[in-house]
Amino acid sequence: MSPGVWLAIGVQLPTGMLLYWVVGMLLAEEPQQGQVRAFTLLLALLFLAYLYLMSGASRSFALGAATVSVQEAARRGREVFNAFLWFAIKVFLLGMVSSSVLLYVLGSVVQLAGVTSQGEAQALLVSVIKGIALITPFALVYWLPVIFVRNDFRVIPTVGWALKIIGHQLFRSGFLAFLVFTPLLVLWLMPSGTPFILILMVTLLGQLMAWTAYVYCVENLAKNPRWLTP
Repeated sequence: MSPGVWLAIGVQLPTGMLLYWVVGMLLAEEPQQGQVRAFTLLLALLFLAYLYLMSGASRSFALGAATVSVQEAARRGREVFNAFLWFAIKVFLLGMVSSSVLLYVLGSVVQLAGVTSQGEAQALLVSVIKGIALITPFALVYWLPVIFVRNDFRVIPTVGWALKIIGHQLFRSGFLAFLVFTPLLVLWLMPSGTPFILILMVTLLGQLMAWTAYVYCVENLAKNPRWLTP
């Protein structure tokens, strides 16, 4: 695995750990506001650093690099980070709006289905969230390669290209499904109380498999340029 990718993963893992601690501090009975602000600021900086390195490494692979050095990831990050950050903000805002609409629709479905107990309603909501959580990574593994190969950070057009590719390749995506879903399922099936170091190891393996899936998709796009033509 490339040094630039290892560095991106090395930044992402402590970012996830810090997010876990910040949430824990916020849920405490008497959260220390000073510590919460300091750790939240550090979390934001680490997340931006991860996006910078990830976007730079992704663009390097999209341009045909076999390996990505730290210097290459940093150089390509300067080229695409601003556009990718704005893209991420737009996706986040659209996700918030979509979530609100989804919650409204689910509320209507619950009423039409005659679900009256809170437990049944929560079970329905959890089932939908789990389904989205499984589908989203599989969609992203097609979407991000399109974005960085085309160097196009528009949301709607790139989603269209990704959906077009998924439509053509869905029944030949067993390898990608294995790479994307295996670590997610392992994490999902872990019982409560699992040692944190084990969770960290599975997360690291998941990141390596996710990068493998990304490079696999980029190579397929390079071999099939017609997928990105009107």
